[in-house]
Amino acid sequence: MSLFNLTSFKFYSIFLCIFLQGAISGCTTIQNIISPISDSLNSTIKSGANKTFSSAKKLASNLGIKSASNRDLHFALQQFNQSNFEVTEFYLKKTLVKFPDNPIAMKLLPWAYFYQKQYDKALTTFKRTKALNKKNPEPSIGMGWCYIALRRYERAIEQFEYAKKNNGDYYQINKGKGFAHLKTNRTLEAKDNFSKIYNPSQVKIIFELWAAWHEEDADELIDTLPTSTKSFSLFTHPVEAPRYPGLLLGLSRNQDPSINHGWNAFWKGKFKKSLDYFENISGDAESPDAKNGLAWSHLKNKEIKEASVLFKEILQTWPNFIGAIEGINEIESIKRRQAIHADYYLDINKLGIAEKKYKEIKSRYPSWQYPHTQLGKLKLARKDYLYARDHFLDALDLAPNNPEAKTGIDEVRKVTDSNLFQADQALKSGDYKKAALLYADYIEEYKPNAGSFLNIDKALFKIGFMDDPWKEYSTKQKPSTQPISLFSQVLGKLGLRDSSRNNIRPATPSSSSSLAHAYNGLGWSQYYKKKYLQAVEKFKIARADREYFLDSSRGLGLSFYEAGQFKQAANNLKFVVKSNPDQLDLAYKLDMSILMSWDVSSAREYFLKNLIHYPLRSSLYMGLGWLNYRGKNPDLGIEYFLKAISLDPEFALTDEFKTLLAKERFGWQIYNKFGWAYYEKNDQKNAIIMFQYALKEQPNKSESRKGMGYALNKVGKLSEAVKYLNQVLELNNDPNPVKEIISGDSSIAPYSATTTARTTLGGIFLKQGKPYEAIALFKDELELRPNLAAAHDGLGWSYLELNQLTPSRTAFKAALKAQPLNYLTHKGLREVKQRIAKIKLTQNSSLLTEKTEKHDKKHESAY
Repeated sequence: MSLFNLTSFKFYSIFLCIFLQGAISGCTTIQNIISPISDSLNSTIKSGANKTFSSAKKLASNLGIKSASNRDLHFALQQFNQSNFEVTEFYLKKTLVKFPDNPIAMKLLPWAYFYQKQYDKALTTFKRTKALNKKNPEPSIGMGWCYIALRRYERAIEQFEYAKKNNGDYYQINKGKGFAHLKTNRTLEAKDNFSKIYNPSQVKIIFELWAAWHEEDADELIDTLPTSTKSFSLFTHPVEAPRYPGLLLGLSRNQDPSINHGWNAFWKGKFKKSLDYFENISGDAESPDAKNGLAWSHLKNKEIKEASVLFKEILQTWPNFIGAIEGINEIESIKRRQAIHADYYLDINKLGIAEKKYKEIKSRYPSWQYPHTQLGKLKLARKDYLYARDHFLDALDLAPNNPEAKTGIDEVRKVTDSNLFQADQALKSGDYKKAALLYADYIEEYKPNAGSFLNIDKALFKIGFMDDPWKEYSTKQKPSTQPISLFSQVLGKLGLRDSSRNNIRPATPSSSSSLAHAYNGLGWSQYYKKKYLQAVEKFKIARADREYFLDSSRGLGLSFYEAGQFKQAANNLKFVVKSNPDQLDLAYKLDMSILMSWDVSSAREYFLKNLIHYPLRSSLYMGLGWLNYRGKNPDLGIEYFLKAISLDPEFALTDEFKTLLAKERFGWQIYNKFGWAYYEKNDQKNAIIMFQYALKEQPNKSESRKGMGYALNKVGKLSEAVKYLNQVLELNNDPNPVKEIISGDSSIAPYSATTTARTTLGGIFLKQGKPYEAIALFKDELELRPNLAAAHDGLGWSYLELNQLTPSRTAFKAALKAQPLNYLTHKGLREVKQRIAKIKLTQNSSLLTEKTEKHDKKHESAY
């Protein structure tokens, strides 16, 4: 079997000649590498590598905030736009530490809490913001929605009224009041509010849906924000599609009245009129509202290309904005309807007509993957397997996770690589010896041609098409452009490229794919057999093929890593990590490779720069911790270690790090931090081990004993937990409180709860049936912290256990005032009320019976 057929040889002759000509003439080398982050935020903005920064910079500039120290604020704004609210919170707090009066950070922080559904924190922060500017209506609107989420509807109405007096957002005020009135059964008032902002048909829909939601449970809680399991909420109500103004709260608002006029015309079905309104609005970089309206107006006027461009621009800055996502989905549906005829001809095997129509659709929508996948299926039907593979790979260039294209690739492999089927099955089943033998046998037949892969790879490197990835992080290196696949470069040189590509895979002719498949499979077989350097050579050959570039790069990086060749590991892993930064295992290995192979200055620069984009990646903090520890700055190193541990204790607990802990005088603190990090992740087994290590280093530290008590309580070892918590109180009368995030069935929404050694010990006594001992502990805690919700809640349950209903009700009410999101407290209060009602009902029944008996006796006496 020949590695290259005649067509492939001609193809390579053409593009190598073009490449060499370009190299000789001194043309600029096309970059094949992405830099993960530019030298500075401003250069990132200027280069256009990340458009989302531009709107953040403009907003900061408009509000008069300048200086080189605004990087944290710019990044917080970008992350807010991308709905990464936890990261937003982190960088807003960081900004406020440096600049306590920063107006943008102060305005945005409560909304960051709000969109994380931490309504109690959001409410507190809105109150602080409101105190600084009482005439600003926005905090009152935020407070109103927080009160609705916390089921305190009268307080919500008060805040919306306050916002109304200060000329607040007319729409949000009437919407909020309307739903608060609905929840308090004031239907007429609700209808009056809704009628001010919705048309009659929309008001009718609201009431119909409301009745349906509360048909089974009159107290049904409707979420303010959507959840991972429920897309519907008050902020994503169907009558507000596709604008969804609630999701724009916190963003700067364009005051141009044409925006509201445009949306009103849109909802009335006057799409040409709405288009006129939106086209006359000046650019709005701080909010997607106007651009979303313009996009939908184009779409309703059947101007699909214009709408598609606008929706994609919105999603570049606001990738989770549901209005634009629904617009993209609507366009996809329209395209699918236009492809129905082509699909029909494919289904009835009229392949010539189908091919013509798919090519027309591909020409009309060059960035749509669907015609590529369908053409791939068509070529499969014709048994043109290599052309089919190219079409499926083109589809994957446009949509890397397209399931149909992946299935198509598998179908091609079943035919073209049928001799490798058994090898693939052996590899999947873990029989690496058998897999290696089968792959090797296949390769042996075609081995004379295998060198062509590496020769081409080396030739391309020499002429600049395969730049050394190591240069990527050089401080002298300019930010590189978005990567273009070598395959797309070739098409561009030949004038055949009809759409942009966003992948980083080089290409070889399709006829070589079977051999690349075998080399890739043999590489993984040897990797799993721990023959890392042998695997390296196989992966180097396989990665020259377009289809196997990323998978073989991953194999190369992991093989080099396991072999201890960390510089080469970093070179190869960065391709894979860049394509999918959420693969933390690979990202950790990349970062550790850089730590162990780069010079200190370059490594520090890499870690600090990447922290801006990945602030929650444990390995970056661990890397900085090691650099500072080795650089004779152990105190700062410890701080970085603690951060890394809190983010991912499993990753941080390496053998090398354990050795450091055994020698370092801060050892007990680190072990204690490990323990609490495990505790927060609900890994109580490892938490207990870490607290034991900490106590071995410093036996009299109350923090570690408190951790033991908390962890043992979680695993149900109550007697041991009591022992440790009593020891804590003997060592320290007032140990530090513990903050935990409560979610799930115990909460209306996730909230931060504060507990102490006493409240935890009191809770254990309740479980053990000792309410009097529990009451004593809860009362002692309230002397130190009079508003602690956990102590009031514990008292409520203790008194309920003793059937002392009046003090139980008082305690539960105090707990809810301090922490309204605790569902269990609500449940306890309902139980108290039901028992009181039952007693009253029994008493009334007894009185009635007694009166009846007296009446009967009197009647009998008279008789």
